[in-house]
Amino acid sequence: MSRVAFDTLRVSEILKGAGVADEVAAAIVASIGVALGDGVATKSDIEALQTATKSDIEALKAATKSDIDALKADIDDLKASTKSDIETAIGTVKSELRAEIAALEARIYRHMWFMAAGIVVVTVTLIKVIP
Repeated sequence: MSRVAFDTLRVSEILKGAGVADEVAAAIVASIGVALGDGVATKSDIEALQTATKSDIEALKAATKSDIDALKADIDDLKASTKSDIETAIGTVKSELRAEIAALEARIYRHMWFMAAGIVVVTVTLIKVIP
């Protein structure tokens, strides 16, 4: 049952101010207190609340630490997989570049052979034309 804050002194003073005898005011205040479940927190109630609060804080602290540790593990896994992905991508790009460079070299050598053949043809032609 939840407790309700109840100011017994103030209620007693209000009753006395209205002309109710001290004993009757005390009885009325006591009756209301009983009806409300003695809405005054005792020392043990406060200690129990402090203990519950401390244990709640410790539980939250442990859960937060666990979440942080899990996040760290996830970040480490992500770093490792990202590094692997980057290394794979770099390897693929290197292979593609090597293939393109080899193709360019082949084209350059082919063009050089055509140019050399052309130079030979022009040279032979000039030798025959110019005696």
